[in-house]
Amino acid sequence: MRGEKMLAVVLKDVEEFMERTHFQQLVLSMAAGAFISFGALLSVVLSLNVDQAGPRQLLLGLGFVAGFSTIMFTGTSLFTAVNMSMPLYLYRHNVLKKRILAGISWVIVWVGNVLGALLFAAMVKGSDPIDAERAHSLDNVMNYKTRQKDLGTFGAWMLCLWAHLLFDPWQRVFASGMLANWLVGIAAYHAKSSSTLTGKLAGVFFPLVAFSAIGFEHSPANMGYFFIGLIDGRTDVSWSDAWEWNIIPSSLGNLAGAVLFVSLPFMFAFNASSILKGDSLSEKDVTEDPLDKKENDISYGDTTTFTYKESMIV
Repeated sequence: MRGEKMLAVVLKDVEEFMERTHFQQLVLSMAAGAFISFGALLSVVLSLNVDQAGPRQLLLGLGFVAGFSTIMFTGTSLFTAVNMSMPLYLYRHNVLKKRILAGISWVIVWVGNVLGALLFAAMVKGSDPIDAERAHSLDNVMNYKTRQKDLGTFGAWMLCLWAHLLFDPWQRVFASGMLANWLVGIAAYHAKSSSTLTGKLAGVFFPLVAFSAIGFEHSPANMGYFFIGLIDGRTDVSWSDAWEWNIIPSSLGNLAGAVLFVSLPFMFAFNASSILKGDSLSEKDVTEDPLDKKENDISYGDTTTFTYKESMIV
C-alpha cells in the first residue's frame, strides 16, 4: 500500500542519516540552516514595497519554497523535517543506546541549523546586500514575530520552562509553531511522494506557502530572519527578545506539532508496525516508487516516462 511504502522510504532516509558521524550530521544541518536563511532573505526581497497583505504574504511564502526545496533536493537536515522523521526511528528501535543517540542527533540538527543561520547572516553582513529599505522591511518582520512580548512580562517566579508554556503569550507562539510544523512536516512528506523535481516542488509548494502566508512560526526560518537582522544591527529587537519570544517557544512548538500531527497519525493510520517494527526493511518497500505498484517507471500516456530515483531527505 502506498502509505506504508511512504513510511518505509522516510524511515530508510533517517536510518541512513543516523549512520553518519555526529560531525557529518552537524555539517548537513549547518547547510540546511544556511539554505533556509537564503529563503528568509529572499522572502524579504520579494515582498519589498508590496503594500497589500495578501500578495505580500504570498511572496514571503515563495521565498521559503526556494530555501526548503534546496534542502529537500540536497539531502541536508532541517530541524522541522527531522521532527517528522525521527519519531519513526525511535518507534522502530527500542534499544536504549540507539534512542539516546537519536536524541543527541536531534539536538545536533537544531544546533547545526542555528550555526548555519549565524554563518549565513555573518556572510550577508560582509557582502552588504541589505540597503536601508530592506533593513526596514526586515525590522518589520522581526518586530511582528516578537509582538507577543508586548502582551505581558515574566515575573521572577516564572523562570522555569513549564511556567513559560503556561504563560499566555508563550502559548500563542508555541501553538503557532505546532501549526507551522504540521504543514512543514506534510511538505517534507510530500517531497517523497514524487520521483521528479517538478513533482517534489508541487508537493512542497502549497504547505509552505500556506504556513508562511498565514504567519505560523517556523523556528529555522525565524533564525534566518533574526540573525540577519540582528547582525546587520538596524533593528530595535534584541537578541534576548528573539530567543525568548520566538525561537525557543516556536522550536518547542515545531517539535510537538510534527510528532502529534504528522508522525503519530500517519503511523497509526497506515498500520505501520509491520514495517517499522520489522527485523529489516524490505528492499522492495524502500526502492519501489510509492506511486507505482508494479514497476519503478511511472508512465503518463504513451510519450512520457519518469524514472524514480531516491534522494536522501531527512
